[in-house]
Amino acid sequence: MNIYTTDKIRNVVLLGHGGSGKTSLAEAMLYITGEIDRLGNVTAGNTVCDYDPEEAARHISISAAMAPMVWKDVKINVIDTPGYLDFSGEVLQALRVADSAVIVIDGKAGIEIGTELAWHYADSANLPRAFFINKFDDNEARFAKVLDALHDKWGKTICPLTIPMVKDGEVVGAIDLIDESAHVFDKNGRHSVEIIPEESKEAVAKYRDMLMEAVASTNEDLMMKYFEGEEITHMEAINAVHEGIIHGSIVPVFCGAATKLWGVWTMLDKISESFPRHTAKKEETLANGDTMEISVDGEPAMFVFKTVADPFVGKMSYFKVMNGTIKRDMLMKNNTTGDGEKLAHIYIVNGKKQTEVDELACGDIGMVAKLSN
Repeated sequence: MNIYTTDKIRNVVLLGHGGSGKTSLAEAMLYITGEIDRLGNVTAGNTVCDYDPEEAARHISISAAMAPMVWKDVKINVIDTPGYLDFSGEVLQALRVADSAVIVIDGKAGIEIGTELAWHYADSANLPRAFFINKFDDNEARFAKVLDALHDKWGKTICPLTIPMVKDGEVVGAIDLIDESAHVFDKNGRHSVEIIPEESKEAVAKYRDMLMEAVASTNEDLMMKYFEGEEITHMEAINAVHEGIIHGSIVPVFCGAATKLWGVWTMLDKISESFPRHTAKKEETLANGDTMEISVDGEPAMFVFKTVADPFVGKMSYFKVMNGTIKRDMLMKNNTTGDGEKLAHIYIVNGKKQTEVDELACGDIGMVAKLSN
């Protein structure tokens, strides 16, 4: 994998209730971006993120796992987290280094306790967030009910960007509300554009109005146009959604079916185009409460958010580059112990796969296999 500059890096944590489909979504994203050539399955125990034998046997995520991928020249570091409360420590570690969150919801179950906790975690971390309503193709799924429940619970910031396309009583694709286009998916997750069917037009009108209300709330000029009944242009809507996501005034809602790859393509587009980069925060809070201005050319600084012991490799420390550029063999000071430590080997980690690199830019996430004095 090439070295990517800060403006081309997105760090996204997947949150949600256990069983909502976070690992399946990560797997679908890896497959569509070409990082893997075979789509794994949680039930079969062969996904990239659930690589631990215990996870494969129990069909649940126990620890947070890294899944980096490249989409349209943007590197997306996805962090798949456990959904069960027993492993909440892993979720908190991931939140500390994420720049945005996608909360996955089971389209059949709707808002669950894990959904509410995910929102609380993201809110406490002040992270921009989005929802992915999964399994929307299931006959028992109730997309409208779930979306209305989200809107009622968290207000007008909830902004649907895609909704299911129903044809002859069956969900056959998704409708992009900004473009007002219908997408029908193939087995590889790619989509072809079709005319919106008649039976979906009422839903499009309802949820597009919800979208435009959220878009209008991002600035006064758009608010005036909305109340005066003027049309908000396509470009104005796109720019407003982009700014709204970064500043948290818009929480976009996507729909799809991760195991079928439906809807994932659209979400990858929005992540690469509109989700924030590390430098959007402007500054970073240190352990002692002080703040550090984030600079891509500043003094190198990294934050170790997780350390595990491997019987073959030894101590492995996962880190995020908070400032400057981290390079192999660089000597850095450990602020906890005061000791100097040499970064002997730097890796990009994808599940259990490790790829050694020479350097990582500000905002990127990697792993040091061994820190030597």
